[in-house]
Amino acid sequence: EDIKDLKQDVDGLREMVQALVVSVDKLVKAVSDLKIEYAAITNQVNRHEKWFQQIAEKLGMKLEY
Repeated sequence: EDIKDLKQDVDGLREMVQALVVSVDKLVKAVSDLKIEYAAITNQVNRHEKWFQQIAEKLGMKLEY
């Protein structure tokens, strides 16, 4: 009886650990995706800023930040 209860407890723990592993994997993927998206947005903003500088130069203006 005690061994049967112990096996059930171990099986329950195993399922909980597996669920935690799956959750952590999903979280890591989400963070990785956000990191990639952030890098893309940063590059886009930098490109736009460069264009604004070029436009300002052609118009003879000085941009202040």
